[in-house]
Amino acid sequence: MNMIDDIKDAVTGAGHDVADAAEATADAAGNAVDATVDAAGDAAAAAGEMASDAGHAVAETAGDAADAVEDTAEAAADAVTGEDTPAA
Repeated sequence: MNMIDDIKDAVTGAGHDVADAAEATADAAGNAVDATVDAAGDAAAAAGEMASDAGHAVAETAGDAADAVEDTAEAAADAVTGEDTPAA
């Protein structure tokens, strides 16, 4: 081989190295985006579950509070009338 062929081979090899590096960088960036999207989706699902659990807890607490008010009202009626007021 002569010097010009050696230079052409070196340039061609360098071009392949650059292309390989660009492809590896694109793959890494794509993987990072995928991981970020997955993490965001997981966080959103967890937040939705926590909100649902909180809603159920609030509803249960409100039901307990309503029962307590009803019990108190029945006890007050019993105290006034001297009778046992039937539950609603």
